Amino acid sequence: MDTNKFISRNRITKKYKSVNREEAIETIMHYSFRDMGDALFNYICGDLIGFGITRYVFEYKPDPEWVMKIDVSNYFANINEWLLWGAIKDDKRYNKWYAPVKDISACGKFMLQKYCTPLSDTDNVPKMLPINFHDIKKENFGLLDERVVLIDYGGQTFMDALPNKIQLKKANWIL
Repeated sequence: MDTNKFISRNRITKKYKSVNREEAIETIMHYSFRDMGDALFNYICGDLIGFGITRYVFEYKPDPEWVMKIDVSNYFANINEWLLWGAIKDDKRYNKWYAPVKDISACGKFMLQKYCTPLSDTDNVPKMLPINFHDIKKENFGLLDERVVLIDYGGQTFMDALPNKIQLKKANWIL
C-alpha cells in the first residue's frame, strides 16, 4: 500500500472539512463566476412575465406559486414592497388589497412575491379602490383568489399605505 497517497488524501479531507464560507466563496470566484451566475439564474428564474421601469419579473422555477422580482435600479422598489407588506400582512383591512411578499435577498435586489393572474380585458375591475393607490392601470394589478390585488406597490410609502382607516375613491383605470 502506498502510504504517501493515503496521507495526501487525508490532508485534503482535513483541509476541506475546515473550509469556511469565505474560503468557499474565494474558491468559487476562481472559476467563471459569470457562468455560475448564469446557471444559477436559469435554475431559479423561468420565463420573463413582466417588467417596468425598475424591475423585471420572472417565473420562479422552484415554486410556481411565486414570482421573482429583480430590481435593476437604485429606487429600492423591492425593499419598499417588502417593508410595506411586513407592516400590513397581519391586518385584514389592508392586506386584502396587496399581493403577498414571501422573501427578499439581503441586498434587496431579489424578492419573491405571490403569483397573481394578470388582469384580462374582460376581468371586472373594482369601481372603488383605496385612496392611496396612485398608478391605476391593469398591469399593476392581478387576481389572487378571485380578488383584484395590487402587484406593483414598490413606489408606495408607509404614509400612503397606512391611513387611519381605509378610504375608497372612484377608480380611474388607465386602460
